Amino acid sequence: MKRISILIFFVALSSATIFFSTGCVNNKKDILFSGCDSTNVSYSKTIKPILQNNCYSCHSTANGATLGGGTVLENHTNLIIWVDTAKGSDGGILVNDIKHTGNPMPKSASKLSNCDIAKISYWVNEGAKDN
Repeated sequence: MKRISILIFFVALSSATIFFSTGCVNNKKDILFSGCDSTNVSYSKTIKPILQNNCYSCHSTANGATLGGGTVLENHTNLIIWVDTAKGSDGGILVNDIKHTGNPMPKSASKLSNCDIAKISYWVNEGAKDN
Protein backbone atom coordinates (compact mmCIF):
# COMPACT_ATOMS: atom_id res chain seq x y z
CA MET A 1 0.00 0.00 0.00
CA LYS A 2 2.85 2.36 0.85
CA ARG A 3 4.44 1.80 -2.58
CA ILE A 4 1.19 2.69 -4.34
CA SER A 5 0.91 5.92 -2.33
CA ILE A 6 4.48 6.88 -3.22
CA LEU A 7 3.84 6.05 -6.88
CA ILE A 8 0.67 8.18 -6.92
CA PHE A 9 2.56 11.04 -5.26
CA PHE A 10 5.30 10.99 -7.93
CA VAL A 11 2.78 10.76 -10.77
CA ALA A 12 0.89 13.76 -9.36
CA LEU A 13 4.11 15.71 -8.83
CA SER A 14 5.29 14.98 -12.39
CA SER A 15 1.92 16.01 -13.83
CA ALA A 16 1.93 19.28 -11.87
CA THR A 17 5.48 20.02 -12.97
CA ILE A 18 4.59 19.49 -16.64
CA PHE A 19 1.40 21.56 -16.32
CA PHE A 20 3.08 24.55 -14.68
CA SER A 21 6.21 24.52 -16.87
CA THR A 22 4.46 24.65 -20.25
CA GLY A 23 4.56 28.45 -20.36
CA CYS A 24 2.16 31.32 -20.11
CA VAL A 25 -0.03 32.48 -22.96
CA ASN A 26 -1.98 35.73 -22.97
CA ASN A 27 -5.38 36.28 -24.56
CA LYS A 28 -3.75 37.30 -27.87
CA LYS A 29 -1.94 33.94 -27.95
CA ASP A 30 1.49 35.59 -27.82
CA ILE A 31 4.04 33.77 -25.74
CA LEU A 32 5.11 35.90 -22.80
CA PHE A 33 8.78 35.69 -21.99
CA SER A 34 9.95 36.25 -18.45
CA GLY A 35 10.17 40.01 -17.94
CA CYS A 36 9.08 40.72 -21.51
CA ASP A 37 5.97 42.76 -22.22
CA SER A 38 5.34 42.00 -25.87
CA THR A 39 1.85 43.50 -25.80
CA ASN A 40 2.51 47.12 -24.80
CA VAL A 41 4.42 48.12 -27.93
CA SER A 42 4.73 51.32 -29.95
CA TYR A 43 6.96 52.25 -32.88
CA SER A 44 8.68 55.20 -31.19
CA LYS A 45 9.20 53.72 -27.71
CA THR A 46 9.77 50.04 -28.53
CA ILE A 47 10.46 49.21 -32.16
CA LYS A 48 12.72 52.12 -33.12
CA PRO A 49 15.14 51.53 -30.18
CA ILE A 50 15.40 47.81 -31.08
CA LEU A 51 16.21 48.74 -34.66
CA GLN A 52 18.67 51.45 -33.60
CA ASN A 53 20.57 48.95 -31.44
CA ASN A 54 20.54 46.06 -33.90
CA CYS A 55 19.92 47.23 -37.47
CA TYR A 56 20.92 50.83 -38.12
CA SER A 57 24.65 50.08 -38.29
CA CYS A 58 23.89 48.63 -41.75
CA HIS A 59 20.34 49.80 -42.54
CA SER A 60 20.53 53.54 -41.80
CA THR A 61 20.27 56.34 -44.33
CA ALA A 62 24.06 56.73 -44.14
CA ASN A 63 24.90 53.01 -44.55
CA GLY A 64 21.91 51.46 -46.31
CA ALA A 65 23.24 51.88 -49.83
CA THR A 66 26.57 50.18 -49.08
CA LEU A 67 26.33 47.92 -46.03
CA GLY A 68 22.56 47.34 -46.08
CA GLY A 69 22.12 46.22 -49.67
CA GLY A 70 19.98 49.28 -50.38
CA THR A 71 17.63 48.62 -47.47
CA VAL A 72 17.01 51.54 -45.11
CA LEU A 73 14.98 50.94 -41.94
CA GLU A 74 15.68 54.28 -40.30
CA ASN A 75 12.13 55.67 -40.24
CA HIS A 76 8.60 54.32 -40.27
CA THR A 77 8.07 55.10 -43.97
CA ASN A 78 11.12 53.06 -44.97
CA LEU A 79 10.40 50.27 -42.47
CA ILE A 80 6.76 49.68 -43.36
CA ILE A 81 7.77 48.49 -46.84
CA TRP A 82 9.28 45.38 -45.25
CA VAL A 83 6.27 44.25 -43.17
CA ASP A 84 3.01 42.50 -44.03
CA THR A 85 0.20 43.48 -41.68
CA ALA A 86 -2.49 41.35 -43.33
CA LYS A 87 -4.24 39.05 -40.84
CA GLY A 88 -2.86 35.54 -41.09
CA SER A 89 0.32 36.64 -42.86
CA ASP A 90 3.81 35.67 -41.76
CA GLY A 91 4.64 39.31 -40.94
CA GLY A 92 6.64 39.96 -44.07
CA ILE A 93 10.34 40.13 -44.81
CA LEU A 94 11.33 41.97 -41.61
CA VAL A 95 9.73 39.40 -39.30
CA ASN A 96 11.01 36.42 -41.30
CA ASP A 97 14.54 37.79 -41.34
CA ILE A 98 14.72 38.51 -37.60
CA LYS A 99 13.25 35.06 -36.86
CA HIS A 100 15.95 33.59 -39.13
CA THR A 101 13.32 31.96 -41.36
CA GLY A 102 14.25 34.25 -44.26
CA ASN A 103 17.57 36.01 -44.78
CA PRO A 104 18.97 35.82 -41.20
CA MET A 105 19.34 39.27 -39.69
CA PRO A 106 21.26 40.87 -38.17
CA LYS A 107 23.85 39.55 -40.57
CA SER A 108 27.03 38.20 -38.96
CA ALA A 109 25.60 38.86 -35.49
CA SER A 110 23.55 37.08 -32.86
CA LYS A 111 19.85 36.59 -33.45
CA LEU A 112 17.65 39.16 -31.69
CA SER A 113 16.35 38.10 -28.31
CA ASN A 114 13.05 36.20 -28.20
CA CYS A 115 11.59 39.21 -26.39
CA ASP A 116 12.60 41.67 -29.14
CA ILE A 117 11.28 39.31 -31.83
CA ALA A 118 7.99 38.99 -29.92
CA LYS A 119 7.69 42.77 -29.64
CA ILE A 120 8.30 43.35 -33.34
CA SER A 121 5.94 40.52 -34.30
CA TYR A 122 3.20 41.90 -32.06
CA TRP A 123 3.67 45.41 -33.48
CA VAL A 124 3.39 44.08 -37.05
CA ASN A 125 0.33 41.94 -36.18
CA GLU A 126 -1.36 45.00 -34.67
CA GLY A 127 -0.95 46.99 -37.90
CA ALA A 128 2.62 48.37 -37.61
CA LYS A 129 1.34 51.79 -36.60
CA ASP A 130 3.54 54.89 -36.57
CA ASN A 131 2.89 55.64 -32.89
